[in-house]
Amino acid sequence: MKHLFGMTVVAMCLILAGCGHKVHLTHMPTGATGEGYAPYSMGYNGDMTVNIEGVEYSGRWVLVAGGSAGVGFFDGSAGTGTSLAMGSQPGNGKALLRSKNGDCLKCIFQYSTWSSSGMGTCTDDEGREWEMMVD
Repeated sequence: MKHLFGMTVVAMCLILAGCGHKVHLTHMPTGATGEGYAPYSMGYNGDMTVNIEGVEYSGRWVLVAGGSAGVGFFDGSAGTGTSLAMGSQPGNGKALLRSKNGDCLKCIFQYSTWSSSGMGTCTDDEGREWEMMVD
């Protein structure tokens, strides 16, 4: 039984290690594209790698997540009800990535923890702006 539990834990770790987000970049004026990956993270930060035109950028991303909550009350004699609403607003994220030759890529994006997706823009050292989609 102990051996089975250990194998289950290892299997879950392997499954979670394969999860993450695909990052898609498009330079609208030229149609050039880039692809990347951000492995699954239990928190609001993690690693990200992006490849644009054969150059690999890697670094960290961080997300400042928003949220909201509301409370209502019930009055049985007036026939009104109670409500409790909780939600999550998209968070603001930033990724600072660097290539091995020192080039930088700065990304600013919004990300929804509910839909596990996001969008934003990345700017490289040459001032080119890339549209960013995360899914």
